[in-house]
Amino acid sequence: MQRGRIAGAALDVFWAEPLPPGSPLLQLDNLTITGHLAGGTIDAFHNSGELLVNGVLDFLIHGKTKLVVNPESLSRRKVPGSQA
Repeated sequence: MQRGRIAGAALDVFWAEPLPPGSPLLQLDNLTITGHLAGGTIDAFHNSGELLVNGVLDFLIHGKTKLVVNPESLSRRKVPGSQA
């Protein structure tokens, strides 16, 4: 993002929270930083349980799920009974 290749991004989760005052992320003008609040919406309350169950079932049955951002991490894990 510092090189201008990304027009913009929004982040709400970090390795360390809150971000330390000297974090380079705080200097980026193409980054929006928000509190981790996405799960607090009315839609999330009504849908998150079903989304989670479906994601877990997809992984257990098919060895993959749409809910994982970095699917390469799944290949390192073996789940008993999975077809992966």
